[in-house]
Amino acid sequence: MSDGDQRVYRMAGCVQLGKRVLIVFAFLFILGLLLIPTRCSSEGKGYINLKVLNVLTEFREGLHSYDVDHGHYPVDQAHTTGDLKTTSRGLLISLLIGSNIQGLNKKEIQFCEFKAARNHQDGIWQDGKDWVLSDPWGQEYQIILDTDNDGHVANPDIRESGRVPTIPLKIGIFSAGPDGDPATWDDNIKSWK
Repeated sequence: MSDGDQRVYRMAGCVQLGKRVLIVFAFLFILGLLLIPTRCSSEGKGYINLKVLNVLTEFREGLHSYDVDHGHYPVDQAHTTGDLKTTSRGLLISLLIGSNIQGLNKKEIQFCEFKAARNHQDGIWQDGKDWVLSDPWGQEYQIILDTDNDGHVANPDIRESGRVPTIPLKIGIFSAGPDGDPATWDDNIKSWK
C-alpha cells in the first residue's frame, strides 16, 4: 500500500470513529434531556414542600403567640365545646396580621407576616372583607385548635386515626396538597410529625 493509500485508509478510520463518538454523544445528550425534567420536578416538589412547612411553622408560632398574649386563640369566643376545626380564612387571619377586629387585637400586634398571594395561591389575599391564606395550590390551610385545653386534638389523618385517635398537640395545621382534598393524606403536608 502506498503512503497516499495509507493516509486515505487512516482518514476513513478516523471518520468512522468520529461518527461512532458522535452517535454516542447524541445518545447521551438525548438521554440527559429525558432525565432532566424528572429530576427538576422532584426537586421542585421538595422545594414547594419546604415552602409550605415554613408557612406552617410561622402560622403555628403566630397562633401560639396570640394565645400567650390574649389567653385564647384568635377565634370567635362563642365556640366553647371540644376542639375547633377551621380554615385559614376570616377573623383568625385578620387578627394574626394585626387587624383589631371586634376589639380582639387592641394593640394591633402583627403575629404573622405572610407574603402576598399570586392569583389567590401561595400567600395572603383578600376575598371581600375576609383575609385568606392559601397554599401553593390555592387551597385554604386546615387548622385544628385545642380549644378545650385537654392537651390533644383528634387525629385528622384517616390512615392513622384507627390506631392513633388523638395527637398531643395544641395547634395542628396542614395543607391538602396538590390534589386539594384534605381527606386524602398521601400528598398532605402537616405541621406535626
